Amino acid sequence: MDATWVSVAAVIIALCTGLFTAWQVLVQRRHNRVSVRPLVLHQTEWGELVVHQPDGRAVGFQGTYFLKLTNFGLGTAKITGYRVRLDDVDVGLGTANLRQQLQEILPYHDATILRLKSWETAAPFWIKQDGFVEVIDVVFQASGQPQVQRVLEYLKRFHVSAEYESFYGEKERVSSRA
Repeated sequence: MDATWVSVAAVIIALCTGLFTAWQVLVQRRHNRVSVRPLVLHQTEWGELVVHQPDGRAVGFQGTYFLKLTNFGLGTAKITGYRVRLDDVDVGLGTANLRQQLQEILPYHDATILRLKSWETAAPFWIKQDGFVEVIDVVFQASGQPQVQRVLEYLKRFHVSAEYESFYGEKERVSSRA
């Protein structure tokens, strides 16, 4: 009789150990998914700069505008698709398309482009942890501060939307449009 109880106790302990191990495996997998999950957000920065002569006289006005996708998460983000839009119209990828859009508006505001870059690579591409992609990078010069502000208001109408995946294939979306 004692051997039967010992055998039953051993089976119960083995079952409990097996269930606990299975539970630990599930918890570890869930932890691993969270620990390599990317978090891609958009960042928009803009500013104005007054260019002065050594004597203090203002000689020009510059504006800067950046629209970036930044991975603040813990793992690499695979960007599976993205679009750059002006209002609700698809602009397309690359510097040439952005330059065409800007050349239509800048002469009306007495402004010229000093530097223009736009991300040219089609998806898929990867953004490492704490890495970023400059989707739009514009530096321009204008004849006055009101012109700089008008061009910046125009540039703020650009937005980006992107789809990305984690290492485990979990799909997410980010958009700079509210």
